[in-house]
Amino acid sequence: MICTLCFSFIIEGQTVDQVLDLRLSKAKLLTSRGKYKSAYLLLIKNLEAKKVHPASYYYLSKLYSEKGSLKKSFQVLYMLIKKQHRQNFLNKRFDEVKFDKELSKEALQTYFLIAQKYLKESEDGVYSKEFQTKLLLLAKKYFTVCEIHNYKIASSKANIGKIYIGLNNSEQAIRKLLDATKNIPDERNKSFKTEKLTKEDINLLIGQSLIKEGQVEAGKLYLRQVSNSPSSSTSLKEYSKTMQDFLKKEYIDLDFSYLVNNSTNIFEFRDTEKQSFQTLNPDNSESGIYHNRNINFLMNKNFFEKWHVKFNASYGDKVATDSLQKAANERSLTMGIETGIHESSTSTINLKYELESFYSSPSTTNTTILKEYSIAKFVASWIKASSKATYIFRFPYEKYVYDRTDNTGSGLGVTFSYIPFKKTQYWNPQYYGSYKNIYEADASTSTSLIGGITNKSIINDNWDLVSSFDFENRSNELSSLSYTQLDFRLNFTYYYQFLKDLRSDLGLKSIQRSYSDNDKMGQIDIYAGVGYTF
Repeated sequence: MICTLCFSFIIEGQTVDQVLDLRLSKAKLLTSRGKYKSAYLLLIKNLEAKKVHPASYYYLSKLYSEKGSLKKSFQVLYMLIKKQHRQNFLNKRFDEVKFDKELSKEALQTYFLIAQKYLKESEDGVYSKEFQTKLLLLAKKYFTVCEIHNYKIASSKANIGKIYIGLNNSEQAIRKLLDATKNIPDERNKSFKTEKLTKEDINLLIGQSLIKEGQVEAGKLYLRQVSNSPSSSTSLKEYSKTMQDFLKKEYIDLDFSYLVNNSTNIFEFRDTEKQSFQTLNPDNSESGIYHNRNINFLMNKNFFEKWHVKFNASYGDKVATDSLQKAANERSLTMGIETGIHESSTSTINLKYELESFYSSPSTTNTTILKEYSIAKFVASWIKASSKATYIFRFPYEKYVYDRTDNTGSGLGVTFSYIPFKKTQYWNPQYYGSYKNIYEADASTSTSLIGGITNKSIINDNWDLVSSFDFENRSNELSSLSYTQLDFRLNFTYYYQFLKDLRSDLGLKSIQRSYSDNDKMGQIDIYAGVGYTF
């Protein structure tokens, strides 16, 4: 009797599995013939069976998706989750569920599938922007469970990074994607065969994030790593190449800005100069209001298959509103050309030539705007991207020509910028420094050492705040060319929603300079204005 029961139990166990698998196979066959109703009936029988058959739930969910019933598709998966969890588990809040140590591998597999479905639905682009955001947040919720429980951890983290890209949070995206690279499975480890994610997949996403954040050069380096990697799939290489071709597209940008500045020292006088100026001009003042207009032009042109050239030009002027302060009027004109040479998949070299011309009044009595001097710049740049930051080295050589005296000077130095990838909404820094030897027109030599930091804070969709702090130490045997300077700036930018290329600026600029002979120069500007990019 006991042997008979044992034998019946084994046969019944095997029969249940076989019956469930057979029904699913028949259901797939029926759907291939268009007999969906009969297929649904067979699948419902599998769902009602005492033994859980995940494959049937997955297939039924897929059918509902194909028929456009998103709600029913997810309901089927939620039913499966309930059957895969303990009863008391279902009464817990999600915050408690995601840290529960007893989550089964089968349940995590369902969580991962739900997250994938939410992400795919959001990427299809058939829903409103608000609903797409909701789908992304739901996908993030379920991928987070998988990440916490180390289920397909590299894929989970990479997908969360991808979601952050969709949510326009490139700082968090880069952080999560770089974290995912640490969890990419070793191909030699057979236990990770189900994890199909590769380093090239993540590099592609990192490149997208950097480009979206504005770090185009660093982003292109990651994309080239994908293109040049022998382990990249054909489709991945093609996608990477498409993105790179898009970045090489020819374009023309024209930006215009107009600012009204209220300056405490419109002439940038030193203390001793202020005293003399007040004596000579009792009715005037060194403080004043001026208009600042700027036009910037940028064009990217392709001449050869692998080469592109950028042309840039800009015009700026400073015009005092008080007729007695016309001597403070200034004008500048810049023109430049730049091209790039790809040294390797992780670095690039750019070469640039630029000519700047400056115009001003010869004296406080002669207010006619005349050319004062020009600077010819030759700059070689080396840009290197690592897993944590972008490093930029620039090697500028400058030639000065002073038109009013026929004197010349030159400068040679190096500048360094460090742009970390790990950032937050309010902390998006760039660190920089430079060292330069300047051979002045009077045959003396100046040494300039500069260090500083610029930070961008994204307050919300409309407001940005850019702040910067610079320190310069310039040494020369002449006291008029030897000083230390502190430069602090704040700039609020408001982007209009009804016209995305229109913006308003409000800011503050402070320059405090101390000369070696104890003379000082101080200037504080408060400004406001508008800008537009065509």
